[in-house]
Amino acid sequence: MTIPARLNIVTLGVTDVARSARFYERLGWERCASSMDEIVWFRTADSYLGIFGWHDLAEDANLVEPTRGSFGGITLAINIESAEAVDGALEEAVAAGGSILKPGTELHSATTAISPIPTAIHGRSATTPRSRSVRTVGSRSTEVADLEHRSSRIVVQRPEIVHDRLLALAARVRDELPPIQSGTQAASLLGITGPVGVEIADRGPDRIELRTTRGRVRAEVGADMDTAPEGGTNLTLTVAAVPDGFAANMMLGMALSTMPDLERRVVEGLERSFDDLATELAKPDGEWDAARWTPPGLPS
Repeated sequence: MTIPARLNIVTLGVTDVARSARFYERLGWERCASSMDEIVWFRTADSYLGIFGWHDLAEDANLVEPTRGSFGGITLAINIESAEAVDGALEEAVAAGGSILKPGTELHSATTAISPIPTAIHGRSATTPRSRSVRTVGSRSTEVADLEHRSSRIVVQRPEIVHDRLLALAARVRDELPPIQSGTQAASLLGITGPVGVEIADRGPDRIELRTTRGRVRAEVGADMDTAPEGGTNLTLTVAAVPDGFAANMMLGMALSTMPDLERRVVEGLERSFDDLATELAKPDGEWDAARWTPPGLPS
């Protein structure tokens, strides 16, 4: 194969991200909604321009003790259509005189347009690994495009009962959530197959937390409870899709930018689920059965 003669993303490593971003904003370039303090994205006619910290970009290229003379602070990304094509591109890059600075790790993506292949220019050396999640300097995760929704309901039931019933339903999600099957949309989105992994944290009578532990996009759920008038419960539910790492951040952020109705559809689905949950939690003791109601995500 021949590596496509195109650039999908150009990332510049700079000393001051905010100052550099202001320069392009003054030129009238379109700043993407997925931008954050650590990295700013601009949409161009045929590609994206990223503004990233120089040291962070050097770490992404797996450079040890880089200097301004050894690393020019530019990376190039090309979208490749398949994992096999990425392998061929790597081989061609090496045959042409480049060297692999960092091995690629596969990142399955439901949308190939947001699955970049970064290319680090380092003198005669180059790397074209598959898209990957990375850590920034200081081993902190670069979280950029969290999709979060919070909503409240009044449940006509005492807080301690609501708490115990939520714990029972959370345990069902943990124990009965089906594994991710290969070749499915969920496998493409999460980048995994097999068990998702669910952890439950009971923070006391007024809060329960649930989160998934595998996949490049993790789910985090929080349930906060306080006493409502006439002995009911004010239940506030927060659901967040949190990308794990740089590449997942970019994937989710660009998905939100290019599919403006995605967040609306997710929120509408969550609101329907919250309504059903509030109705179930309010049932009298004689009608309540944790095994009778199917939480979202479990097979009916």
